[in-house]
Amino acid sequence: MVRIPLLKKLLVALDGSPHSAAALAHALSLAAAAEATVTGIHIVDAAAVDTSFVADLSGSLGFQPFLNLNAELHDALRTLGRTVLADFEQRAAEARVSAHAVLAEGFVVSELLRAARDHDLVFLGAHGTGQKRGKLLGGHADALLRRLDRPAWLAPALAAPISRPLAAFDGSEKSRRALVLAAELARLLSVRLDVLTVSAEPAEISARRALADDLLHEHETPHQFRAAPGHPEEAILAALRDHDLIAIGSHGHGRIVELFLGSTTERILRRATVPVLCVP
Repeated sequence: MVRIPLLKKLLVALDGSPHSAAALAHALSLAAAAEATVTGIHIVDAAAVDTSFVADLSGSLGFQPFLNLNAELHDALRTLGRTVLADFEQRAAEARVSAHAVLAEGFVVSELLRAARDHDLVFLGAHGTGQKRGKLLGGHADALLRRLDRPAWLAPALAAPISRPLAAFDGSEKSRRALVLAAELARLLSVRLDVLTVSAEPAEISARRALADDLLHEHETPHQFRAAPGHPEEAILAALRDHDLIAIGSHGHGRIVELFLGSTTERILRRATVPVLCVP
């Protein structure tokens, strides 16, 4: 039996980008519905203040590095972080959500993994301020999802309220957890949950429908189950034209967790234009 997940401690990664602003908007909306606490974390990236980075920057500009340039850059990044967190606290207060701001320093993925241990759900921007135009999944988000053992909500730049969530369901253990979490979100947000399975086999569809109904019974959440034939990635993306969130299992736990996300999941993450709820 899959446990009903607790959603009382939410973590949102903040970097000042439109994507992290959208992630924050979703986090605050859910926190208000669930009476949850939101922790906003901004990380001063150690890679950005590394001495070799500063030396390379100075050389590329054609002058010798100043002795205090590293310190000045560090102070500027901390000031930026405090500004981002001040905006977070203001938005949380306006939403009447309990909030906690954290300014951390270190390598971004490592610090987020450490912070995530004490939270139930992590909100991330699909990519941040340093990502190249056209790249659909940021380097930090990509690396984090390969190692995170908590559900993650990956947000694109637009933050429309969630009204038609979709759960991709194939009967596997990870898809069961994704389904139950999606049902809890739908309950909190008072919306219907649509469930999609990709199959053309009547017996397989029937078995998955029965399993989904059984898992959703405790939630008493209105839901609609449907099946579609074809390749899972293409069927799910086609269904997203009528939905504003996709919940999907991310990966199993084994020796290659840090190297590969499930192939369908990774392609959905890179092509979806709506938030993706990725559940390990």
